[in-house]
Amino acid sequence: MGGDPTRRHFDGWLGQLIRLRDQTCTDPYCDAPLRHLDHIIRHSDDGPTTLENARGTCERGNYVREMPGWHITLIDRGFHSGPHTIHITTPTGHHYVRRAPDPP
Repeated sequence: MGGDPTRRHFDGWLGQLIRLRDQTCTDPYCDAPLRHLDHIIRHSDDGPTTLENARGTCERGNYVREMPGWHITLIDRGFHSGPHTIHITTPTGHHYVRRAPDPP
């Protein structure tokens, strides 16, 4: 949906859609303003730059995620069956499910 999936950055309309969808950081217990747009499957691991493979994060969340042991998987693409939903596993083995908020 919008843009070249091989590009590195979520920009233009694609970036705007991600910001509108997520509204705040998608990390557990963090509602900080969005500063970065992150790939669920990392771009360095051939993750596409697409709406469903994106999540909004605060700056800290994006940098912390690059440390070993963090795993994020997509549960729901958010098109027909429900909101965009991801599963986050921390290096300590804790599991969290985060879903995009309902539209205003």
